[in-house]
Amino acid sequence: MLKDLRQHVLTAALAAMAVGGPAATAAAEELSIAHFMAPQHVMHRALMAPLAEEVAAATGGALTMRIYPGGELGAGPQQQYMRAVEGVADVAFGLQGYTSPQFPRTLLVELPGLADDPVEATAMLWNAFDDHLADEYRGVHVLGIWTNEPNILMTRDRPIRSLDDLAGMKIRVPGAVMGRTVEALGATPVAMPAPRMYNALNTGIVDGLLVGPCVIPAFKIGEVANHFTVGLPLGVAAFFLVMNEASWDGLSDDDRVVLDRLTGREMSLEAAASYGDCGARAVESMRADPNKEVIELPADEVARFEDILNVVREDVLNDAEASGVPARATIDAMKAGG
Repeated sequence: MLKDLRQHVLTAALAAMAVGGPAATAAAEELSIAHFMAPQHVMHRALMAPLAEEVAAATGGALTMRIYPGGELGAGPQQQYMRAVEGVADVAFGLQGYTSPQFPRTLLVELPGLADDPVEATAMLWNAFDDHLADEYRGVHVLGIWTNEPNILMTRDRPIRSLDDLAGMKIRVPGAVMGRTVEALGATPVAMPAPRMYNALNTGIVDGLLVGPCVIPAFKIGEVANHFTVGLPLGVAAFFLVMNEASWDGLSDDDRVVLDRLTGREMSLEAAASYGDCGARAVESMRADPNKEVIELPADEVARFEDILNVVREDVLNDAEASGVPARATIDAMKAGG
């Protein structure tokens, strides 16, 4: 459906150009997109680069987007959201979990066992967005929010074949929800952004990573991790693509219409699907490598994890409610579709 919509937008733009309409005569404007990954990352290749091409085509070049990867507009993944708020970049990509206190409702989607795949989790975010999540994004115009594929455990030296193996291990996590998850499983959570994972695992700063498997190619984690424990309901990570409010307000009405049509829920679902495909391919590449081990736990061992993760989920919801966050109503909206 999204591809049909995008084709419709492109066709309309070309028609306008042919008759000398607004798309042909508007002054060109360039938007900057900032992110902290390499250009080879799946979100650069599958989301941002195609979006830039589609926007330029649909507006007849009146609006273009230039991507600045690898922190070119400022290092530090945790600062991505504020780069959009402050106008350092017109558009920024990042993780809500890097500034967890700002997004207590959004990050409920990261609860263990809440969703089975990234497309389901992303649909849940949009189900609750208007009534429950939008207030967390003051100062920006939200172009997209989505999640990655379910997290797995990756270790270098010590394989995780049971719940007991996690005892005393230092495990990297991206945010507060997954930090509580790891702690409940008997390990010590170490919060850090994705670009630091390679060195942290390679040097022993952490013993393992809790993260989606798409990082295996994206951050070359396959070079330093040897054991990959999959199939546990360890939650997902949330992401955003947001635009500076003044930059959004400064666009022409026609350009805002185009950008709205090419972003939002459908673009987010496509981003989630791209993560899912990337993660599945990454796990299969590790299965095919004779020097790597993909571990699938037996059902009784999975049940031990699930018993603890169910308690974590309830504890997070109870604590959120106690702090004034309507967590259960938000979860209900995520599940109900509104």
